[in-house]
Amino acid sequence: MNPKLMFKQNVSNENDVAVHFELCEKSFTNDISLRTSLTGYIEKIVSKSFRFEAWDNRKLIGLIAVYINFDSFCGYITNVSVIKECNGLGVAKSLLKECCNQLIQQGITELSLEVKTTNTKAIGLYTKFGFVKENEANTYLRMILNLKSNKYDK
Repeated sequence: MNPKLMFKQNVSNENDVAVHFELCEKSFTNDISLRTSLTGYIEKIVSKSFRFEAWDNRKLIGLIAVYINFDSFCGYITNVSVIKECNGLGVAKSLLKECCNQLIQQGITELSLEVKTTNTKAIGLYTKFGFVKENEANTYLRMILNLKSNKYDK
């Protein structure tokens, strides 16, 4: 698939996100389901996060969801996902660039996330952007990006 990407923010609804998750790798949604209710997670993403979205026509193919704390100027990425057929096309990288640029404009100085220690592809992308490993707990790695340094992969 060679999608014509349109990047948008906060356009998706609960159904869009649910369909998107269904089109992602099964292991992705299984991991979420082990930690929380998938339906509840989707509701929370749509109602409480700032969403960076990649669309191909009316199909949500990539999503980054960020919770922002404007008091501490910190953001937490709760979701980075790309549908299975678009993996390896640079969608996550493009979304992450857009996310960082927008957060800097909003005065956010630090961005963190957690990633499975076995997800070496994602860890490589985050490391390239300048995320540093903070700590490892069980099967998850916490990584932090200092947005003030502007050293992320623009």
